[in-house]
Amino acid sequence: MAINFIHISDTHHSELNTRISDKAPIGVEVIEYYSLNKKIRRKYLSQLLHNLIIEKKLKEHQIVIIGGHSLRNTCIGEDNKIGQFIISENGSPAEKIIPYYTYMKYKGLESDVVILLDVENHDPRWSKKSSLYTAMSRAKHLLYIISVKE
Repeated sequence: MAINFIHISDTHHSELNTRISDKAPIGVEVIEYYSLNKKIRRKYLSQLLHNLIIEKKLKEHQIVIIGGHSLRNTCIGEDNKIGQFIISENGSPAEKIIPYYTYMKYKGLESDVVILLDVENHDPRWSKKSSLYTAMSRAKHLLYIISVKE
């Protein structure tokens, strides 16, 4: 029996007793990147988007970036151009445009690829296990976590 890595990695973030469906897609291991430096997290996000869209040929509508704060209060800041992509807060995906939502606004939705941005244990928005679980469980196939820590 294959393992759904996304489910396994997010169950310790929930106080709920969850069980994976036999029909759930098989995922791959969650990738987590750590840096205290905003510029380095931005650069990693740029490289990740380039890898997913240009190299792996995924489409923009398959990817969502989820954070705990408004876009300007993340490592993206006021400049929403990341490499060759535009990050659009609460927007729709289009060519070279990737949507960004807070996990509160993205409840009940899902995406093939989810990138959690600026996850920080000491941030009140991320410190609740249920908040992180909610955000992580939006990913259907690939989950990347860009964390604020060493």
